Amino acid sequence: MLAESANTIGILSEETINQIAAGELIDRPCSVVKELIENAIDAGSTVVMIDVVDGGKQLIRVSDDGEGIPPEDIRLAFERHATSKLRTVDDLWHVRTMGFRGEALPSISAVSKVKIRTMREGRKTGAELTLSNGLPGVLEETALSSGTIVEASDIFFNAPVRRKFLKTTPTEFGHICRTVQNQALSAPAIHVGLTHNGKRVSDFPAMSNMRDRVLQLFGAPFVSDVGNVCST
Repeated sequence: MLAESANTIGILSEETINQIAAGELIDRPCSVVKELIENAIDAGSTVVMIDVVDGGKQLIRVSDDGEGIPPEDIRLAFERHATSKLRTVDDLWHVRTMGFRGEALPSISAVSKVKIRTMREGRKTGAELTLSNGLPGVLEETALSSGTIVEASDIFFNAPVRRKFLKTTPTEFGHICRTVQNQALSAPAIHVGLTHNGKRVSDFPAMSNMRDRVLQLFGAPFVSDVGNVCST
């Protein structure tokens, strides 16, 4: 029989709440890749480059040439439910972005060590912020071209049980490859590249239409087979 206590119901700590929320969104390295690419797409990027080390378990870096984040908003971007994509309930009926909940960055920072460098278009200097366990450090100025670079290292360093259940490096990297391919398919006008342990694995220059992107990703036989099926 369980021992009775004075308080049967309690409020979870903020750290526990953040870990639970992160677990709902980030279950393996490819989840980090997906969320960061979607943020880059929403930022109006034309080039998105993904660099990973050890199947994403050691490092994930996503660089884009999008509009960047104003320095005064960087800390706020890592607060849960902070977003630039919604203002009112009515906006939910007119969503035109890849994401809108304001959960991606805080979830990633809750389960990894994060560094973000960003330069808002039109600004003279960029800004850099590091976070660990979701807690931001000192905001510093940095030299950077317009856009954003997000690095997430040591995925699940603070959740050893979850890290233990990650698969081998080839398996985790396979998930990342499929994620990158799917994101490239969803945004044919964006140049998407992927490296693993410093070696270029995939490079998908921007295409003018979906058919050319499918041809680029899957090859002529696939496009021909699909065309034959659709024409019957």
